[in-house]
Order: sequence, then C-alpha cells, then structure tokens
Amino acid sequence: MRFKLKLLLLICACVLVLAGLCFIQYRLVQNTYRLEQADYLGKVKSRLAVLTQTLSDSLNHQVMEKLLSNVEEQLASGTKPALTGFQQQTNRIGEKFRKPIIHALRNDSLLFQTGYNLEYTQVLLYQNYHIDTLWRRDEPPLFLAGGVKNKQTGAFNISEGQQQAGFGLKQNKAQSGYRLAVWTRTDIDATDWKHMVLRRMTAMLVGSGLLIIAVLTIFVLIFTTLLRQKKIADVTTDFANHMTHELKTPLSAAGIIVKSLRTAEAKLDEDWYTELLGQLDNQHNKIRRLMDSVLTSAMDRPLGIPEFQAVCLLTLLQGLKAMAIDADRELRLSGTTNISIQTDPDMLTGILANLLDNAFKYTPSDTPLILECKIAEPQIIISLIDEGSGIAKPHQRYLFTKFYRVPGPDGDQVRGLGLGLYLCRLQALQLGGKLSYLQNAAGGSIFSLILPYEPNTVAFSRR
Repeated sequence: MRFKLKLLLLICACVLVLAGLCFIQYRLVQNTYRLEQADYLGKVKSRLAVLTQTLSDSLNHQVMEKLLSNVEEQLASGTKPALTGFQQQTNRIGEKFRKPIIHALRNDSLLFQTGYNLEYTQVLLYQNYHIDTLWRRDEPPLFLAGGVKNKQTGAFNISEGQQQAGFGLKQNKAQSGYRLAVWTRTDIDATDWKHMVLRRMTAMLVGSGLLIIAVLTIFVLIFTTLLRQKKIADVTTDFANHMTHELKTPLSAAGIIVKSLRTAEAKLDEDWYTELLGQLDNQHNKIRRLMDSVLTSAMDRPLGIPEFQAVCLLTLLQGLKAMAIDADRELRLSGTTNISIQTDPDMLTGILANLLDNAFKYTPSDTPLILECKIAEPQIIISLIDEGSGIAKPHQRYLFTKFYRVPGPDGDQVRGLGLGLYLCRLQALQLGGKLSYLQNAAGGSIFSLILPYEPNTVAFSRR
C-alpha cells in the first residue's frame, strides 16, 4: 500500500513537471512566433517600400491630379462636389500601375506571394472654415490599386497618410480658396505569411517536440523500471515463501518416517519397515524434483538429456490414474491408449503428472478429469481435459512464464512455485514436441501435449 501511494505521488509530480514544461515550451514558442512574425512583416514592409516607392508616388500624383480636376470642374459649374463616378474615371490609371507592381512582387524571393493594396479611404474639401466630406471612411475604398484585399486572411497595414492639395476658384467676382485632403492607406496582403513564419520556426518547433517526447520517454522508463523492480521483489518474496512451504512438508514427513524407523516395532515388522522406507523414498523424490525444478529454472534449460525408448502409453497412463486415485479424484482414459511410442518415460510422466497436479488444484474435487490420446500422424496428441472454471484471457498469455501463478477460482493464490508449466514446456520441447493451452468450449481447460509418433517403432536411445 505504501509503494502504491509513493508511486501515485511520483506520477502526480511527474505530470505536474511535464505540464509545467509544456506550458513553458508553449509560451516560448508563442513569443518566438510573435517575434518571427514582426521580423518577417518588417522585412516585407522594407522590401515593399523599396520596390513600390517610385510607382506609388507616381500613382498618387496622377490620382490626385485627376481628383483635383474633377472637384474643380464640379465647383466651377456650380454643382456640389461628388465622387460617385470617380472610381470609373481612375480605373485606367490603376491598370497602368497594377501590372508593374505585380511583376515586381512576383520576381522578389520574399514578396512573391504578397499582395499590395493602395486605398483612398476618406476625402475632405475645406473652404475657409467649412468642411465637406466627399468620401467617408465607412464606405468602400474610393480607389484601390495593386489587387483586391483578402478579407479572410486579412491584410497588414504598412502606412496611413494624408495628402493635401490646394487650388483657387473665382466665384461671384471673388477668389475662393479650397483645400482637398485625401487619406490613404497602404496594406500588404500576405496570404501565406503564417506558413512563412512557421517555416522559419521549424527547427525550434521540432526541437521543442523532441524535448517533450524525450522527457515523457524518460518518465515512462522510470515508471516501467520501478514497476519491474517491484514485481521482481514481489516474485522473490513469494518464491522464498513458497519454497519454504514446499520444502517444509516433505522434510517434516521424512522426519516423522525416520523417527518411526527407529522404533522397535518397525524393526520387528518387516512389511511396515519396507513401507516406511518406500514412503521415505517418495519424500526424497519430492525434494529432489523440487530442487531440480529450481535449478532448471535458474539455467533456463532442463537438467539431463532425454533417453528415448519404446514406452507402452497405457501402462504409463495407468500410473497417472493411480496418482488420481490417491488424490481422491476421478481420471478417465479416452482415445487410442494401447500403443507404443518412442519417448523418455520419466520426462513424459513428469509433464503429465504436473498437468494433473495443476488440475487437482484448480478444479472442483467432484468433477472428472479426462486424459485423451489421439493419433494424427506423424504426431500423437495427449490432452488433459477438465471441467473447471477455465483460465481467464488476461492470464492465458502468461501461462508458461517462469514464476507466474494463475489465481484460484476464488481469487486466492494456490500453493506452488509457478514453475510447473514453465518446466513442462521446456521438457516438451526437449522431447521434440510442444505444449499448448485451449479454452474448453464446454467449460474448463484443455492442455495438449503434441509429440512425434511413428507406428511400429523399435526401441532406441538417443542422446
């Protein structure tokens, strides 16, 4: 519980650190983006001013002359000045400058995707202290040169200015002075400016992303290492506890048998004495098998070399049936059993006995067990079928993993070291076969041992 709490606190701390790092990176990228944007637009403005200054000055001069001429003619004729038809009159002037401006921009490496717009936004006519508004700001631009402004991407203002020109007009035998004021606005329409700025920030964006990924990877590796070390510690503790328990039982039984052998009654009763020696030998074999299992798991390979010989399968299975009777369980034999196979009898008995012992642990005592033999040349399949609760899918992938123990039907850990199926798989491979698991459709489990089979074989020994 304490480890889980510490791990949770560590995860929270790492999440906070990662969130803080991401926020700092975001602010750095945001500020850099603004600086790059300002720098990019500043360069665009400077370059644009150099390329279009002469053209825009000439354009303004001609438009102002046309505007003054238009207003002066209307005043001279006694008509109130109006600029409703001025745009049509100046279109020809704008067309003269449109192509040179576009050509100058397209030939520039920085401005080839930039639009240029010159607008007349407001026109006022002054006469002494009287002011007439000839064109308001809330109306569409009076004159537009260079291109149509993109309303979706927006335009960036380069400059806003005012031009003034005065003229005199004789009215009612009196000379009247007029002054025309025109407000201009120069914009650039850089439709791809975001891509240009982001392209200049590519190295920084990639570096920031890699830094965050690296920190996240380090955190994941730390957590993975901690969990792995905790799992190893738990496995070591469980192994020591179960090893002590597994050794304690046969050693205690052997001690009781030795004490019985020392009694006078045992020495006088030859049959009882022989039976006690047999029981002592059984306990010795249990301890030896347990130690062999531990040594085999440590070396990741079975101890010894299999000695192949002709084995009567029925006789071997009858011995397992006796084992089931001793455990007060029902074991049924099914299929083709009265045959001879080439194998190591001790290894084969060990594999099947281990599978049978697991079935005793994980299935109800009132359910039968079935050992089924089926020939599928050139193989023989020996399957142990039970009617227990089966093995949940999350545990199936770890069945043959060293030290892994499947929880019992009630969720509790059963006795054992978690080495049985692991060693069975190694021994099956050494016999030239394989061991597999299949969920029983009717409920329960099916462990199948697949071995090579040749009919009418002769006994031999292979090393």
